Amino acid sequence: MFRRARSMECMECDLLLRVVKEYKPGWISGDDATDSKSFIGLEHGYGFDSPKIVRLLEGTPKRSWQDEDEPWKIYKYEYDGLELVDSFCFFRRKKEEAEEPIYKQRPQLVTHALLFESMNIIKDTSLPSAFDRVARWLSHCVQNDEQRKNPHTDYMPRRLLHVGSESTSPFLFKPTQRAPYVCLSYCWGSDTGDILKTTKHNLEAHYMAVPFLELPNTVRDAVILCRALKLENLWVDSLCIIQDDKESWLQDSAEMDKIYANAHLTIAAEEPASCKLGFLGEQQFGKPDWQREFITHVPVEVGGPRNEVLIRPMHLEYKLPERCSLDRRGWCLQEAVLSIRRICFNGKEMTWECASSRICECGHLQWDPPQLQYTSISSRLHYGYENQTLDSPHKDWITLVEEYSKRSLTQESDKLVAISGISNKFANKIYQMGIFVETNYAQFSSEDQESELSVSSTSSNEIKKSSPSSIIHNTTAYNYKAGLWRDTFIVDLSWRVVEQTHEAMSRASYLAPTWSWASVNKAVRYDYFLEREGSREPSVAIYCTVEDVICEATLASDPTGPLKDAYAIITGRIVCVELVVLDESLTKLWHSDSYRPWVGDDLTQPKVLVRAHNLWSVEIFLDRPREPSTVRTVVETDDDSECWIRGACNKPSCCWKAETSGIAYDTRLYCFKLFECDEDTYYNHRSKGEDEWFLVLQKSVDIEDAYERIGVGVWNSHCDLRVKEDTSLLFREYEYDTIKLI
Repeated sequence: MFRRARSMECMECDLLLRVVKEYKPGWISGDDATDSKSFIGLEHGYGFDSPKIVRLLEGTPKRSWQDEDEPWKIYKYEYDGLELVDSFCFFRRKKEEAEEPIYKQRPQLVTHALLFESMNIIKDTSLPSAFDRVARWLSHCVQNDEQRKNPHTDYMPRRLLHVGSESTSPFLFKPTQRAPYVCLSYCWGSDTGDILKTTKHNLEAHYMAVPFLELPNTVRDAVILCRALKLENLWVDSLCIIQDDKESWLQDSAEMDKIYANAHLTIAAEEPASCKLGFLGEQQFGKPDWQREFITHVPVEVGGPRNEVLIRPMHLEYKLPERCSLDRRGWCLQEAVLSIRRICFNGKEMTWECASSRICECGHLQWDPPQLQYTSISSRLHYGYENQTLDSPHKDWITLVEEYSKRSLTQESDKLVAISGISNKFANKIYQMGIFVETNYAQFSSEDQESELSVSSTSSNEIKKSSPSSIIHNTTAYNYKAGLWRDTFIVDLSWRVVEQTHEAMSRASYLAPTWSWASVNKAVRYDYFLEREGSREPSVAIYCTVEDVICEATLASDPTGPLKDAYAIITGRIVCVELVVLDESLTKLWHSDSYRPWVGDDLTQPKVLVRAHNLWSVEIFLDRPREPSTVRTVVETDDDSECWIRGACNKPSCCWKAETSGIAYDTRLYCFKLFECDEDTYYNHRSKGEDEWFLVLQKSVDIEDAYERIGVGVWNSHCDLRVKEDTSLLFREYEYDTIKLI
C-alpha cells in the first residue's frame, strides 16, 4: 500500500514516508505492503491549525476510517486493535532570512495541511542572537500594531530602575516625563529573606546606585536584556516599591493596572521558581539531542529540493504542557493580563505574546495554547468590548476569578490586593465605557418591597425575571464589592469550592467577608457558567433583594484593595435547616437512587445534605469542612438513614427539631434562596430542568443578629430522581426576612 501511495504522486505523502523511514529505519519493510500491519495515524495537537502528531501503529484495526486512495493513513482516533509504537512531529526549518515578520494568529503552512515551519531555536538566551530576535519581535509589534498603544500615554510609575551600562551601576530615580519602560514579571521564590530589596533604610542609597552584582539573578538578567534592547528603564517590584513601608506599598500596589498596562514590554520569567537562579541561559529545545535533522529531496511544491526537516519525538500519550511556575503565582495573573506585550522565558524556548501575534520558536504552539488563553481577555480589557456580546465583561471576570483562585500567594493578606489591578481595570475601563450589563441578577430595594414574613406561595412582586442584556448599566462609580460586582451581586454569590481540604486559612487579619470567594484559600468555580450554550442568555428569576453592600477599604483611595470590614444587607426567603454528612455507602446510594451527581464532582467524597421541617433533603457544597464535633455523620444502620436519602418519612418518630437544646451537634443552620435558572441554560451534563441556587448560613458568634456563609447549594429538577416537579420542596415553607451577611 506504500507503493500505491507513491504511485498516486502525492507529494505530501511522499514526504511523510521519507520522514518515517528516516525516523524509524526498517519499520516500513518495502513497497510491496498490501498485507502490511503497519499504519500511520495523524492527529491534531492543540487544534485543527496546530502541527500534526504522527503515530506509528501496528496490528489489525477492529474498525477504521480510511481514505480509499491512501489506505495507510488513519485519521482521528480509530486505533482499536492497534498498538502504538512511536510518535513524533516534524517541521521544515524556516530560512533565517525569512524569519521576520513573526507569525500572525494562524501559522503559515508549507503544504496545505501537513508541514509546519519552525525557527532555528536559540541555544542560549544569553547570546546576542537571542537579544536580536527579541528586538526584531518587539520592533515588528510596535511598527505593525499602531492601534495597540498604551492606554495612558503620560503615565509613569513613581520609581524606576535605570539599568545603567557595563561600566555604570543601575540606580533608582523618580521619572519626571514620559519614557518607555520595561516591567519584570517573575517568581520571588520561597527563600527571599536575603535578596536585595528597597527599604526605608536603603532607599536614598538606591537613588545613588544599586549594586549590580548584589541583584538576584533574575533581576540581573532583566537588566542585561534591557541593556541589549537599548531600553534604559526597568520596573521591578522588589526595588521600585518600598517593601517595609505599608502605606507606600498599598499605594503602589493600587497602581498595578497602570504600571503593567503602560509598559513598553513585560519580561515574563516563567521559569525558574526562584529569583536567585536567573532566566537567561541554555534552552532545552535548542539542544542537539532534542530533535533530529535531515535533508529531503522532494519536489519544490513541498519545500524541496533541499528541505531541512526537523523531527521531534512526542510522548506516546499526548499531554498538554504543565503549568509553569509563573502561572502558579497569584500576583502574576494580573501582570500577564494587564501587559500589552510580553517576551516569555521558560527554559525551553522563547515565546512572544501580544494582542495580534502569538509565537514560539519551535512552531508547536501557534494557535491558542493554554498559557495564552487570557490574551483575548487582555485585548478586550485594553481596547474595548464593542464587538462582543454585552455580558462578556462578566464572563471574563468569572474566568479570571476561577483562574486566580487556583494560584498561590505567599501572604494570605494579599488575596484582594494581588488582583486589584485587574479589578481596577474592570471598574474604570468597563464601567466608564458604559457597557457593563446590569443583568437584573442583583435586585435593589424599592419602596414597595414586601417586608412582612410570608409562608405563602410566590407573589408576583417578589420575583423579577429578565434577560441579562435587557438593561445597560451606565455609571462611572465604583461597583466592586470584595471580588463581586454590585450589578451581578446575587449571581456572583453562587461560587463554590472545587475541592474540600482541611487546610484552613489562619485568621491573623481580616481578609474578606464570608460571602466573597476571597475569604477561602482554595480554588473556586461558578457552576452557573459551566458549559453555557453558545450566546444564549438564560432567563433568571431573582428571589431576593440587595438592600445595601458596604465595604470599608483599608486605603480609602483604593476600593479594590484590602478591606477592614464588609457586609451585605439582603432580603429574601430563608428556612431553618439541619445538616448531616453521609458515609461512603450512603453517598453511593444517594447518587444511584436519589440524585444524579454534579458534573466534575469527586464521587469518592462524602456528600453533605441539609433538610428543612418537611424533611426534604438537598445536597450542598461547603466552603470548608465542618469540625467533626459539630456535624453528624449518618450511617446506613441509623434509623433515619433512609429518610435522608428519600427526603421523606412515614414514621411519626422521625422528626426534625429546629432548636439545639440537648443536641450535641450544631444543627441550627439556614438556607437563603438566591435565584433560579430556566431549562436549556446548560447542555451536555444537564440538558433539562430548573436550577435553584441558595446560600447555606450560620449565625455569627461574634456579631449579634448577623449571618456567615458556610456553603452554597443548587437543586436541579432534572438531576433529582425522586420528584417530577420543577420546584424544590426545600423552600416550600419559608420566612421572608432581611438579614445582615458578614
